[in-house]
Amino acid sequence: MTNGIGRLLIMFWLLVSSSGLVLAQCPQGKTVFIWVNGILVKDLPTWESEVGKIGDEFLTSRPNLNPNCVKFYPVYNHSVNLYRDLLQSDYQIGMQDVDKYLNDLNLLNTAPKAHQSFMAAALGYQKDLQSGDPDMLAIDQAILDWWSQGYRVVLVGHSQGTLYSNTAYNIRLRNADGKGKQLPNSNHLSVVNIATPANNVADGRQMYTTHCNDFIYYAPNNVGGKALPWNIRDSFAACAVASTANFVLNFFNAAGELVKLGYSVPSHLLGTYMADNSNAQKQIYQHLEGSLPDPGCGIDINCYLKESFSGNGYATNWQLTDYTGAGARVDYGGNKMDLNVFHTMENQIFGGKLVIRTRRVFPGPFNASLSFKNITKVLGYAAGYGTSVISLKRASDDSSIISLTLTDDTGNNWHQMKITRTDTQVSMTVDNQTWVGQSASVVSSTLTDGYYIEVKTQGNDILSVSNLSVGNPVFVGPIPPTTSVVAPPTNLSTVVK
Repeated sequence: MTNGIGRLLIMFWLLVSSSGLVLAQCPQGKTVFIWVNGILVKDLPTWESEVGKIGDEFLTSRPNLNPNCVKFYPVYNHSVNLYRDLLQSDYQIGMQDVDKYLNDLNLLNTAPKAHQSFMAAALGYQKDLQSGDPDMLAIDQAILDWWSQGYRVVLVGHSQGTLYSNTAYNIRLRNADGKGKQLPNSNHLSVVNIATPANNVADGRQMYTTHCNDFIYYAPNNVGGKALPWNIRDSFAACAVASTANFVLNFFNAAGELVKLGYSVPSHLLGTYMADNSNAQKQIYQHLEGSLPDPGCGIDINCYLKESFSGNGYATNWQLTDYTGAGARVDYGGNKMDLNVFHTMENQIFGGKLVIRTRRVFPGPFNASLSFKNITKVLGYAAGYGTSVISLKRASDDSSIISLTLTDDTGNNWHQMKITRTDTQVSMTVDNQTWVGQSASVVSSTLTDGYYIEVKTQGNDILSVSNLSVGNPVFVGPIPPTTSVVAPPTNLSTVVK
């Protein structure tokens, strides 16, 4: 779409939404999902129809959401022909490193003149991109227009559209023209990618879906790139067929390409990903939901998550990632959540495990706090066998950044855990005391890393969690020196990875 027509469409949508025709109360604020298509989409009406259908199906399946507060808006990535679209995609794959380089430069704590030079380079790059590609300009202008009307913006790209969504996010992250908002901040801008040839998700939340039977995760290898690995499948057999196609491609180039493309192209289509009740659709829906504001936060733009542990169950804010043992269960309600795991025999033969994590991922600086207590010897054995762990984990590789390990009974009193994440560092305190080892060397972090909180218990144990909140901090910068450094109590231990 041309920039002028795109702006007129956005302003029309906003006028209707704010008029008496559609008067909506949005207690959690307003969100727009801006969808960007991949190659070989015929025209804007075709893309509008596809996005409209996805939006209708998503909102119908989520009756708790107000359609007047959640919008699905298409921006059209023009398709010329297959050859030229692929050439453009190859160029965009190669330019991912330029984006990362400019981000790294602009986030350095350098002298003002040096930083001005970096920003000038970023602005020049932005202007070159937008002057040479009207679609890139249309996406950026759509972000600015929806922001101006108070909307939280989520960029959703499919295929080549994921390269656009990443680049558009990075333009606003650098904010070289001064028109945007302070990022990273998922209350302003975030990214969800589908069938991506990119090697990253720009906002650090790692919310993408690529099917094992989609050739796209292998295709960038042909131009010196590397895509994110597949992360969803419907059956082992489908993945086996894809692996066979990869093998043939590697050893029989042209013939393999025909075999692979002939099998895999249908699996790359957005319609295939969004097939009713498919695993891919379920994961994409989870990512869309995880990009909406937390109901517990209300309209507080500095709040990312405020968990009251009451309501319809833990699945609103938590995702079960591992579960073993007949004695394992999650009890949710009464302003707390209990992870219960017990042995049926003292020798642990029938031990179990429970692992859950926050659905939302937190990019940029934040403060997080939660209350906890750990009860071992649930069945009254002479020695407790339970172990619980509360971790902050990096979304891009699921690695533990800071972990609090609980191996003994902490009693009936609640303890307080706090995590502070700045542009460059992560630190943890328990009961307002900094752990030995944390004070000397806090854990390093990059601004574009996204993190989630994981709680795990196994053995003969009950881990209770309450009063969880995550929000934008009042300060941004290095962690101030701590005034008290104490050894951990004998019933608590910490592991820093």
